[in-house]
Amino acid sequence: MKRAAIVFAAWGAWLGAWTAVQLLFLHATFPERTIQWVMLGGAAAAALLTGAAIWRVGVRRSPRGAAQLIANESAASAVLAVGLGILLVGASFGLFLLLIGAGVTVAGLGGLIREERARRRLARRGAP
Repeated sequence: MKRAAIVFAAWGAWLGAWTAVQLLFLHATFPERTIQWVMLGGAAAAALLTGAAIWRVGVRRSPRGAAQLIANESAASAVLAVGLGILLVGASFGLFLLLIGAGVTVAGLGGLIREERARRRLARRGAP
């Protein structure tokens, strides 16, 4: 679980850095652009808090050497997230990008289904 916490913390730090870059340019029409840095800063804070919560729960609930069926890395979940992002961007760019996003999302879902089936197969065998 520590790896998941590190990913969230790194993402929060990255978003925080971009928020700081935006704050350097505050002289450009401050009241009209407030929502941009507030949303980005809020996302950074949420990612950092999520990482801290996962770190705390992961350390407390999983003793060292315990059997774990949950994979630490999942390419399928990353593909699913990218596909959903492409779908959201495609809503403003047109049908061609929506179809590409739908294809990537379906590929990610297929990978997640495959991973879940493998996890259940391992659980039936009693493997760690």
